[in-house]
Amino acid sequence: MRVSNLGIRAAGRCVPTTTRTVCRPGTGDEVAVSVASRDQTPFAMAEQATRELLHRAGLTEGDLERQYYLVCNEGPGDYLFQLAGRMILDRLGVGRAYSYNFTQGGNSPLMATYLLACHLAAQPEIARGIVAAPQHWEYHSVGRLLGDAALGDGAAVVLFERGWPRHALQSIVTRTDGRFHDVVYNEVGGWRVPMTEEPCRAGRCVYRVHNTAHYEELAKSTVDLLAPVIDQALEEARVGWSDVDQVVFDAATPQLRQDFLDRFRIPEERAIDSGMGGAWMCSAGLLLAFGRLLERTDLRPGSTVLATSVGIDGNWAAAVIRV
Repeated sequence: MRVSNLGIRAAGRCVPTTTRTVCRPGTGDEVAVSVASRDQTPFAMAEQATRELLHRAGLTEGDLERQYYLVCNEGPGDYLFQLAGRMILDRLGVGRAYSYNFTQGGNSPLMATYLLACHLAAQPEIARGIVAAPQHWEYHSVGRLLGDAALGDGAAVVLFERGWPRHALQSIVTRTDGRFHDVVYNEVGGWRVPMTEEPCRAGRCVYRVHNTAHYEELAKSTVDLLAPVIDQALEEARVGWSDVDQVVFDAATPQLRQDFLDRFRIPEERAIDSGMGGAWMCSAGLLLAFGRLLERTDLRPGSTVLATSVGIDGNWAAAVIRV
């Protein structure tokens, strides 16, 4: 989809300073991941990140009234899951707003941005929307691991605004392959496994790999499957690989990160990632990378930026941004 008249105005983050060492099962590598305290709930971290974003944008909480607030959340897929955005908005003191929720995943922020761009195109009276990703993996993972990925806690938010001239979206493309729907999910929530005390106490209310064969297949092929999605995003933005000055991306594991850079021949100096080392911030990772993009003062106006994420959930997305 080609996008016009929508730019990234500001970003905010809340990443706990406390860390814990996690051993990655595939390699045995020890990874330091951020760990939230008992008081740093996903809602509290999202609130802090959003207040930082508003300060940087020169806006107030009132400027979010009747705007969009989209949330990527690791909660189960039942009615509680649908309250994530409302809980954050209540903490901010925002009355009416449009809120949608997405499950966790590396490309969930771009898929949320795609939906936001569609809604703003159809609602000219609305000026802006926030894409947020708060997460706390203490109780929603097995040992803070998801396959070979080591999971960190935190929250990141990005503000998209109609007519904002800098960091303007040019295109967004998404793709989902239903063959891999059974790779990663939380089985609790919904009619098959109700969110009741028994499955939660049994440790089933977690994100984990359910189909190991599909997981291993994706780990080998996900970068190649991403290639046509990137090509379409570049084509719809009317640019080519030779025009790309910087790549903003996130990857679930160091191996996928290296596979991505090697496959597309991207040198380190042209790559902007989450800055979290070997820890994966899941949905927040790409939003953290966007924040680092906004901090770059060396990119000339008009530069072309490609944004994407490399995960193992059967979803792919790419966007093109003009600085």
